[in-house]
Amino acid sequence: MKKTLTLLTYSIISTLLVSCGSSDESPFTSGGGSSTNIISDINFAVGADEPNPAVVDDEGFHGSVQVEIIVSAGDRDNFAVTSGTVHFASEYGLLSASSCQLESTGQCSVTWSSILEGIPQDFLADITVYTLGEESYLDIDGSKNFNDGDIPLTDTAEPFIDINGAVATAPVFNLGVDVPIDLDNSGDDGAAHTPADGLMSVSGCTHSTLCAPSSRIYIFDTITLDLDTRTPPP
Repeated sequence: MKKTLTLLTYSIISTLLVSCGSSDESPFTSGGGSSTNIISDINFAVGADEPNPAVVDDEGFHGSVQVEIIVSAGDRDNFAVTSGTVHFASEYGLLSASSCQLESTGQCSVTWSSILEGIPQDFLADITVYTLGEESYLDIDGSKNFNDGDIPLTDTAEPFIDINGAVATAPVFNLGVDVPIDLDNSGDDGAAHTPADGLMSVSGCTHSTLCAPSSRIYIFDTITLDLDTRTPPP
């Protein structure tokens, strides 16, 4: 997962969501009238039906190997978010579409295909998914608002494609290596990446010092496809 984390529990929850994201069954409760329909950073995850596609095997390099990339989106109360656009950016390969629309299950997907040119030297291909949502916090008093005494769980930087390899908890943007997704139009080069601001972009923020100017922020997650299925030497 690609968010800045403050609690170990977040990493555990995200791992569970990625596992669910690779199936046809939504990990979230049907929303109905109970859902806020605002995607929570902690409940936004991406998975793949085959995370280790045989793009490079004992017989060589292969194009047109396809993988379904599946996104799951839930609100802060674990209800499915049933509308909204999710965007995709890939280090390598082709995507069937640059975005998808969330459905009634809180999921949507696109197809990734391998090509013969540009295979990463480490045979790892990172795919980033991003959408408008909100950051996550531990609601100590159960007020449904982020206020003094509540605990931030995530502090989200601007999305980027993690060229030098995804890290399981919280990777760091590497200037000149990773590719920024410059959603706030802060620049045209690597310096365009905007780091986390230490504030909470969340609906119903009443905290005395930590409320961000906007209640919405682009949240993101990434998955790494391992393209190498060659048999290890004896």
